[in-house]
Amino acid sequence: MAYEPVTTTHRTTFQNNVEMALGIMSNPFEPYFTLQPNLSGKQTQMIEYVSNLDPIIDGARGGPTPSAEFMHELVWCKPRQIEQGTTIEKEDEIKRTISPQSMYVKGIAQSIMRGRRQIMLESIFGPRLVGPDGQQVATAYSATDGVNLVLKDFVRSGAAANSGLTFDKIIKGRTLLVGSEVDITEEKLCLALTHKQEFDLYGLVQYLSKDYREKTVVDEKNKRVLNFLDIDFIRVNQLPLAEAGVRRLPLWCQSAMHYGDFSPMETQLDRDPGQKYRLRPYGENWFGATRSEDRKVIEIRCVE
Repeated sequence: MAYEPVTTTHRTTFQNNVEMALGIMSNPFEPYFTLQPNLSGKQTQMIEYVSNLDPIIDGARGGPTPSAEFMHELVWCKPRQIEQGTTIEKEDEIKRTISPQSMYVKGIAQSIMRGRRQIMLESIFGPRLVGPDGQQVATAYSATDGVNLVLKDFVRSGAAANSGLTFDKIIKGRTLLVGSEVDITEEKLCLALTHKQEFDLYGLVQYLSKDYREKTVVDEKNKRVLNFLDIDFIRVNQLPLAEAGVRRLPLWCQSAMHYGDFSPMETQLDRDPGQKYRLRPYGENWFGATRSEDRKVIEIRCVE
């Protein structure tokens, strides 16, 4: 008996079900990144950052027309491929393979989503591609104490001492964002932390002053602080290390981070003649993310 043929209907159903599975999966970064639609090409200009210019007030009567030099920076983004697939080792019914409950549908969707999360995470502290068209240069994230860096030994007062995550460190990071002219009343703010910093922070809630405690959202059941001073916390256990035993926590505003699809999620379902004509489900997504400005991403260092 011949193998069941893979039809256009089978492929379309497989595509739709993978998209549906992907659509209901959560990505903790998406609400705190800015979506850039319709990306295309080997690389694309994601944003154009224009620096602030001081206004001319009470200029000289009859004086020359102002001719200021507008400082701007083009920020680019390259697409990165995310893919996943497998060879089904035994003859399986195609309808079972392409169904919404299929482990192949769910597995490919989960893998694509994990790839998106990883790319977005890496973009927070990763290099930016900046410069005019054809002359782009990858520039590393630059952290400067008092500008966009909270040191591991920061304390509000007294002698510096290494510590884990504290509310004072978060307040300091928020203050640095304000100093970088981030409108914290309009922007979404987010702090990514691991389960270890969650533990540190929850243990300090009881020591907060009444005013700060009223501005703190706590999940008592799971012993987690969810929000402090309008900063949302998301758990990301893969955060990088600054050095052995010192974690780098990013605090950022939504306008600092950008992401988008360079091509929509695509799937394929075929029989592979090189693998005894076994079914080969496959999925691919071209995706990118980048940071606009270093000063809008605060690095908080915490000892673990």
